[in-house]
Amino acid sequence: MTLRAIKSVLHNFLGTFTSRYTEYNRYSFWGFVLPYLDSCEIDLLKKNRHYSENVLLDEFSDLACKIFLEQLRKHKIEMHELLKANLTFIILAPLFERDINNAWPQGSTVKVFAEVQTVYYKIYRRTISITVWKHDPAIEFQSVGK
Repeated sequence: MTLRAIKSVLHNFLGTFTSRYTEYNRYSFWGFVLPYLDSCEIDLLKKNRHYSENVLLDEFSDLACKIFLEQLRKHKIEMHELLKANLTFIILAPLFERDINNAWPQGSTVKVFAEVQTVYYKIYRRTISITVWKHDPAIEFQSVGK
């Protein structure tokens, strides 16, 4: 396991996980979980898995773990080489509105922190900021016939 490999895992993981292709029923997953992110921390190794009352947040957490493990495999890093790997979120800006096609969706800026600690107690961090537009499941699923 090299410094370059760990940095690549974190970079690729955050790039993939925060992309618009992280979907839930053909919509960005981020828009559905936005109200719950401020109090959310995800154990990417699933060592301390806590199931919440929120099914969406559980699926979001499972997807994060799946993408992280894919990146570990791609860079030939074994899970036993890591003590912990966490993902935390901070909502930087309160909800704001913007005119998009005569609709006024609510959005927030979210800072996403990924942190990995190796068995050698070396800590690696990567941060990314994204803008997330809130989805209302009642409205969104109605438009696709669900």
